[in-house]
Amino acid sequence: MQICILEHPRIRSHERFNDIANTPLWSCLMGGYAAAILQEAGHEVTFWDTTKTRWDFAKTTGQLLDLCPDLLCINAVYLWEHTAILFKFINTLKRQGFTGHINFFGSSD
Repeated sequence: MQICILEHPRIRSHERFNDIANTPLWSCLMGGYAAAILQEAGHEVTFWDTTKTRWDFAKTTGQLLDLCPDLLCINAVYLWEHTAILFKFINTLKRQGFTGHINFFGSSD
């Protein structure tokens, strides 16, 4: 099974100055941990941290459509008032032909 763990593009909050102060500190490590555990279980795993690659949602969409993983796992932290943009991204993925299963993980606090 081809799995992609995604740290989605971040959008700065106008309401919150410090993202880390508003989420558990370990939440930024969850994607890497999830990728490592799945890889250890024998799955083919791609880990994309768009905060490092500086991909926007359009670039990320293209990359995911090219990769076409069976399972897309999205770390759903850090969006607060921009959550609708993440759902728009997922809708765009599906409209453009993404057929893999999508799930979220992360802190919802």
